[in-house]
Amino acid sequence: MSSSLVEVDSLESVIAPNTVDVSGPFPDMMMSQTKNLAIGGDSIKVMPMEAMCCGAHGLSVLVTATKGRVKHSVLFDTGPEEEAWERNAERLVADISSVDVIQLSHWHRDHSGGMLKAIEMISEAKKTSSISKTIIVDLHPDRSESRGFMIGNNSVSLPADPTFAEIEV
Repeated sequence: MSSSLVEVDSLESVIAPNTVDVSGPFPDMMMSQTKNLAIGGDSIKVMPMEAMCCGAHGLSVLVTATKGRVKHSVLFDTGPEEEAWERNAERLVADISSVDVIQLSHWHRDHSGGMLKAIEMISEAKKTSSISKTIIVDLHPDRSESRGFMIGNNSVSLPADPTFAEIEV
């Protein structure tokens, strides 16, 4: 084992997957679904829909490693669009001030669309923190100008990925 590796006390991950649906069938765990639940009454709590994370076609994973009182976080991809990233980060009450690195897996909008909002929010969170203000954005240097697909003879363009100039902090 390399001497530069450090054993951590804990590892947390917050995942924003492609879909979120708590109204569908539950896995066989501690929760079960019922069709005969009265609103209020015997109900323990009401889960407001505006407090739930929103699924989107894309991926964003926040992984935080803690050793003692020191936290380091990596944000792997930023999902398909800024509003989804912001909404889920706020609803998860994610501590984004400890993000040191944003790692982009590849240039597809469903992985890079929330990049600018993530950089903005992380930079703002770092202003009120004693943690390093630096954010390293690690991405592939070959960014395509545009992407899309064809429907018959018609091309359909997808929204552009953020530019290098927009990403520089």
